[in-house]
Amino acid sequence: MDAFYKNWVIYVDAQLKVKNTELKINDINSTNTNIWYDNQVEYQPNNINVKSETLKNIDYTTVIGKTGKIDFKTFNSVQHKTTNISVVDITPDSGNDLVIGDVLTIDKSKFKSVISEKFEYYFVKTTTKSPAGVTLNNNTNESRFSLKVVRDGGSYSHEFLNDVESKGVAVGTQITIKGSVLGGTDVTNDLVIEIDSIYVPPATETYTFVNYIDVNHTDNGTVDIEIERDNSALDYTEKSSDFSKTKNYSVGEIITIDGNRVGGDSKTNDVLIQVTDVIFAETRYPVDDSNITHSIKQVTINEDNSSVTDSSGTSKATAKDYQFTVFSEGGTYKLSFDNTEDGSTGFDVGDLIKIEGNVLSGEDVTNDLVVEVLTVVNGKIDSIDVEASGIYNARTASAFKFEVIVKANDTNYDIKYILGNDFRVGDVLQISGNELGGSVITNDLQFEITELVRDTNEVQSMNIISGTALPDTGNIGEIKSVYSNVGGVAKKDPDDGRFQSVDTTLKSGTPIDIATVILPDLKITLNKVEAKGIARIEQEILDKYVDIKNAKNALNSVKTLYHLDLDTMPDKIKCFNCSLVLYDEIPEYSQASKDAISGNTYSRINGCQFKRI
Repeated sequence: MDAFYKNWVIYVDAQLKVKNTELKINDINSTNTNIWYDNQVEYQPNNINVKSETLKNIDYTTVIGKTGKIDFKTFNSVQHKTTNISVVDITPDSGNDLVIGDVLTIDKSKFKSVISEKFEYYFVKTTTKSPAGVTLNNNTNESRFSLKVVRDGGSYSHEFLNDVESKGVAVGTQITIKGSVLGGTDVTNDLVIEIDSIYVPPATETYTFVNYIDVNHTDNGTVDIEIERDNSALDYTEKSSDFSKTKNYSVGEIITIDGNRVGGDSKTNDVLIQVTDVIFAETRYPVDDSNITHSIKQVTINEDNSSVTDSSGTSKATAKDYQFTVFSEGGTYKLSFDNTEDGSTGFDVGDLIKIEGNVLSGEDVTNDLVVEVLTVVNGKIDSIDVEASGIYNARTASAFKFEVIVKANDTNYDIKYILGNDFRVGDVLQISGNELGGSVITNDLQFEITELVRDTNEVQSMNIISGTALPDTGNIGEIKSVYSNVGGVAKKDPDDGRFQSVDTTLKSGTPIDIATVILPDLKITLNKVEAKGIARIEQEILDKYVDIKNAKNALNSVKTLYHLDLDTMPDKIKCFNCSLVLYDEIPEYSQASKDAISGNTYSRINGCQFKRI
């Protein structure tokens, strides 16, 4: 703003000077006399401003009573305390010629207006130097501001503008503007503004972005995220985020937030958010014998595939019509028995039911199983369990691998066989849900081997018995997570004494009373004069040339028989060292016309010494 006013004043003043110069050039080239240029304008006090206008044919007077007319232009700048006067033309009245040093006085009544009732003043401080008429009681060098002061009737108002960041002060700093630059007088009309509070940067600052689009991923949806900037550590942290509207991202890609949106600078203070996980079209979980529980096919046991003895090992043919189920979990036999459905008879407590290993898809002896009757009700089995004194190992499979596939937005599992050939048709495999991206029990997977490759016993087909997957739901490539320690170097929010208008108070200030302002007369002192124009001088030279030519021609015209022709008789006259030498044959002349000079007369006029030869 300050630069604008300065240049505007320079521009208008230059316009006036150009016009004035044009007039002077025209005058200097004219036939006029008394062409005046270079004058000094006195218009005090300089805080009074006349209306900018062109005034023509205005009366002036001098101290000794000279009168005449003057044309001039006025332009004022309140900020620079300047009223510019450009004199256009001065025309003295007849007999009132002016001389250097004359002071022309133009009566104040010729001006249309004085300083207005309401006026705006601007004071801009962008360097260590304060504007003219402005002082600060401390922090003068560091302070920066753009201040507008409005003088309206009997009061001041002020506003700190945003074209310059207001800063560099402390609480209690007072900005004093002298009354002389506010249309009044110093002290009496001074304005004092006090700083009540300043900005103190917080330890952390949170920036919220809703539907943010990364400039490098314009087709990847939008992000809602809160970023916290630490003003001490100068780093960023993700406070909260919603990536549900993103898509087509890959792990490792970077989302960039421009540094100028988090209190910093572009590039230097950019926020860098690295993607650590996304929703894939499908997620593959490799599993093996370390996290898969193997079970043999469930086998129903009855008197057709087992035998009963008493506790001493003696066969017991009277024990009949029993039924229960045997299966395994990771090489350990398990029993399933429901006494409400059992129709057994002839049993006593301690009876043993022996099952050979081949019945349980294993090897005899190695995989044999003995079941003990624990309780009996009227010869009917009430409860059973694996005989406690023996060691019984169910058949197991080892060195096998599978891959379980969970597809996005699909609760069904897919299974892919990788390796292993210890299986039998009917083997059951169970995987805990927490191994497949879900939770235990809720997302457990159980499947059986339904077909093997002949000769190699490799798994050819499988059947899922039960299992509900917990898939990712959303867009393919949707961001699931990012690094919590967001990358990028934050810019420090400086504690530099920033403030706004609301942080200030108009401490004191009484404007000038316009009614008391006295408009002064305008005085113009003439400092330099050119008496004649070039055209006038040229005409006078031409006139003088004609006079000389006429005088020369007159030398050739005499009223006697003898005459002196200076053009045709140069050899008759010789002058050395200002002495005139006349030859004998030239007589002495006594008669001459009014325009001709005779020899003796010429000699007398010029004081030459002469002698006859």
